[in-house]
Amino acid sequence: IEAAKKVKKRSKMLFMPRLYVLQLDVPNAMAYGLGFLGQSAVGITPKLYELLNDKELEAVVAHEFAHIKCKNVGIMTMIALLTGSFGKLADILLKGKTGLEKSPIAIALGFIVKYINKYIFGIIRSAISIEREYTADALACLYTGNPQALVNALGKLSVRQKPKKTTKEHHLPM
Repeated sequence: IEAAKKVKKRSKMLFMPRLYVLQLDVPNAMAYGLGFLGQSAVGITPKLYELLNDKELEAVVAHEFAHIKCKNVGIMTMIALLTGSFGKLADILLKGKTGLEKSPIAIALGFIVKYINKYIFGIIRSAISIEREYTADALACLYTGNPQALVNALGKLSVRQKPKKTTKEHHLPM
């Protein structure tokens, strides 16, 4: 909570996002809500508290606050609604539920909409997602004045996410 108060002050946010402890068994943090009118929150898991020191935790909180301040969650929600709507439209056109009874025009239009949704919107979604992460990282460094804390936190998280090599158990006959 203390880290959130510091970050709120430095980020000049008008409101304090609600803070939650997410009962998940992985180290993670996330911002959610639309990012305006105080309708946003940040959730942090207990595993993240265990993994990071105070400065690193502050940097992660700053990263999540940056997502809220930049309205990233709202933007990604709108993109998800848009791609979902286009996907539904493509299904309707391809299944002949338009009153056109599977006309060649409806089917062709369905494939075009499906292509646009899958490829064009996919590229746009990926580009926006990558850019919003970099922006949140940059703002977190600005809010904390400690870029190394974010680097350290991300390093600890990336090490934990690498798949572990499995070894086969060998049972000796008794």
